[in-house]
Amino acid sequence: MAALSATVLRNLSDRAYDKRKAAALEIESRVRDLVGAAGRHENDEEFRIDQVRELYDSAKSARSDIDKILSTLAKDYAMSAQSNFRKGGLIGLAAAALGLAHEAHLYLDVLLPPVLACFTDQDGRVRYYACEALYNMAKVSRTKLLEKFNVIFEGLCRLCADADQGVKNASHLLDKLLIDIVDESPSFPLDSFITVFVAHLALRNPLARNFLLGWSVALLKHPGVDLISHTPQVLEGYLSMLSDPSPEIKRQADAVL
Repeated sequence: MAALSATVLRNLSDRAYDKRKAAALEIESRVRDLVGAAGRHENDEEFRIDQVRELYDSAKSARSDIDKILSTLAKDYAMSAQSNFRKGGLIGLAAAALGLAHEAHLYLDVLLPPVLACFTDQDGRVRYYACEALYNMAKVSRTKLLEKFNVIFEGLCRLCADADQGVKNASHLLDKLLIDIVDESPSFPLDSFITVFVAHLALRNPLARNFLLGWSVALLKHPGVDLISHTPQVLEGYLSMLSDPSPEIKRQADAVL
């Protein structure tokens, strides 16, 4: 049996959203079945010696099919030169992440790069679907996603000031989910993140500043994060916000300080 049927692959790049969505639902179901099959074979301790090879081969085949599906969605679709293929690839990756469920974090090195690359796509709908895909990945990976937080944060800071209102709305929902995930994590990789954060504090865009101040509040509230110890690094960025033309940004910056 092929990892994905020809019909699914064809519909995934169709101009009609309904066909792409139907293909995505099949991908989610297929990936979920493969994860279940691999898990059953890998965890089955009640077997005869003559079943060992069969069980091993079945689990290996299921894992191989998952790899093929993700590779196809990432390389042939999400990274395609054709926008409909990119849209379909992102919808497919979002669906695959849901199908992978608790195992999604094991595949982040494959799932994330094409999604983050699409954050800078010229097509607003592609950027929107990239947000949606990352939202699904974050939803199932939860705190394990924090290992990739720096690159995700950089992309999200760019999208919060996107010219497309739909993209801005989607990035806002993603932002809220990531703050919730950070809140539920007992720790946060601040030492590796602070350099990225300080660099972005120099941004002048009011939407970006609002985004950064929101994260400042979230990090200051986190019991496992000592942002105060990095005051010499972040102080200049906050002080510059006190002279921002927006009264609301001035107020937020003053509250953080």
